[in-house]
Formats: sequence, C-alpha cells, structure tokens
Amino acid sequence: MEPGPDTMNFYLREFHRHRTVSKLKMASWWHEPEKPALTPIAVFKKEQEDLGVFKSEKRLSPTFRRLSDEEKDRLVARAQENLANYENFILAYVNSMRDFEKKVYVGFKREDLLRIFERDIFEAYPLEDYPILK
Repeated sequence: MEPGPDTMNFYLREFHRHRTVSKLKMASWWHEPEKPALTPIAVFKKEQEDLGVFKSEKRLSPTFRRLSDEEKDRLVARAQENLANYENFILAYVNSMRDFEKKVYVGFKREDLLRIFERDIFEAYPLEDYPILK
C-alpha cells in the first residue's frame, strides 16, 4: 500500500522540523523560545525600539550612561526577569520534546546555554546520557 498525501506531508514536516544545517554545527528547531534582551543595555535598546525613538548604535551607550540610578536598577531587574523567564521557557520546551529530540537539542544547546546562564540548566539531563554535540 502506497502512503497517501497526508502521510507524505507528515514525513516532509518531520524532515523539515529535524533538519540540520552546516554539517551539524547548527541545528534548527521550530517553535524554539526566542532569546529575549538579557542585559540592561539590551533591554534599554529594546525599549527605545518599541517606543520608536532608537536612532543609532553610536548614541545608545552614552544615552544609557546618563540614565538615573533608579532607571538603571529597573533595567537590571527587567534583564534578570527576562533571564529567569527564558530559562523556564527553555526547560518547558525541552520537557515537551520526545526522547531523541531532547538528546539532540540538549546536546547542541548545552554549551551555548552554559555561557548565557553561567550554570547548567539541564541538571535533569546528565552529561553521560546527553553528550555535547558540536
């Protein structure tokens, strides 16, 4: 029995969902949580863009330095909140995956997320079972 068009579409979707790019140096996952602004200056830039007043990259740092301490504290708190939310989103995303998807995703992302969070957020996934893939 030949597979019907629905079956073929399913396999095509699965293929595109799990495709790898650039000889396994970078993998692409659909619906991966988007990385938010994780530093105070990145939060400030995002707010400026949202307000429509962001002019240039050159003027961003001097403008940021002139902010009051209260404003800087608010931006630091927002960056820390973004970091905590991003960690929760990543862990929820990984928990929703099947086993083989988890192995590949955790293997590819563990090293990058170690740099971002400065600790291993994948403690539930031991390095022996989920090796770093690069």
